[in-house]
Amino acid sequence: VGVSKVACEAFEKVMNIPCELCYNPILVDESNKVLKLMRATRLTSEKGKERMVQLSKLLDEAGIPYLWLIFTDDNLPINNPSIMYMKPRLNITPYMKGAHYVVQLSNDVEGFGFTPGEALSVGTPVIVTDVRAFKEIGVNKDNGFILNLDMRDVPIQEIYEKAGKFNFKYEPPKDVWNK
Repeated sequence: VGVSKVACEAFEKVMNIPCELCYNPILVDESNKVLKLMRATRLTSEKGKERMVQLSKLLDEAGIPYLWLIFTDDNLPINNPSIMYMKPRLNITPYMKGAHYVVQLSNDVEGFGFTPGEALSVGTPVIVTDVRAFKEIGVNKDNGFILNLDMRDVPIQEIYEKAGKFNFKYEPPKDVWNK
């Protein structure tokens, strides 16, 4: 039995006996997409390092295939084979556009949500913690997920199922300086 016409012809030529063609089956499971997450951060407690560990553990336990790209200079990375690190750079917008979600799991110490705001501005939904500054810039259920600070009740399957399916128009907050 040969796996291609080429293999059968070569076998018949060398062995001088007939060879039957049987292509190798190619089975593609399209149900499992790779969830693409992205973040630019220091890996510190106030920036949510422990929550990042928890989220990656929840994804692993749910059997969700994911790739989490983190831009950081931190020398104490999270040890997980699905997390990749890159050195920080000025323009991370193309990476944001290529992600299903931009993740920011900070404590409620953020004065502004520049990264979530930038992500929403390019049409990428976010996964953030329940931080006042993130709500102030317009993060809501229509453009992402707001997780409890204690990481209780994370809708991990919904996050996976809705990846790539958000459709929103983001309007950043306006103030007198916009005049």
